[in-house]
Amino acid sequence: MRVRFWCYAFFFCSLLALIGCGGKTGPSVKGKVLLDGQPVAGAKVTFEGKGGNVAITDSEGKFFLDGKAFTSVQPGKYVVSVTKYLNKEGKAPPSEDFDQLLAANQLTNSLPAQYGGPEENPLTAEIKDGVNELPPFELKSK
Repeated sequence: MRVRFWCYAFFFCSLLALIGCGGKTGPSVKGKVLLDGQPVAGAKVTFEGKGGNVAITDSEGKFFLDGKAFTSVQPGKYVVSVTKYLNKEGKAPPSEDFDQLLAANQLTNSLPAQYGGPEENPLTAEIKDGVNELPPFELKSK
């Protein structure tokens, strides 16, 4: 009985340590994505490279990585890719179907291709410790 108690106690403490108890693990990052001056909702903003992460823009084109476990980036310089994949009806696919639809070439990036990958991408960011408020990523359609 005592052994079982200690096994459960160890498991619970390990789980709390893994989650991080809500403590900060890295810098926070705030930003915005605009296309020809208009906010881009539902865009995927990817900080490419080791220690990078992904954020999704809200209806005002804003994104936020809060610096906690799984929603943080590490300090450093990044190429930033911005994509917004839509299905043939012009709608965002359900997240659970995204990878399968993308692999089957059933999704199209609705943003200019130059912003979608690390090659020849003009978007960069330098992330430092603490709070980072980035200038807007201003995409141009032409």
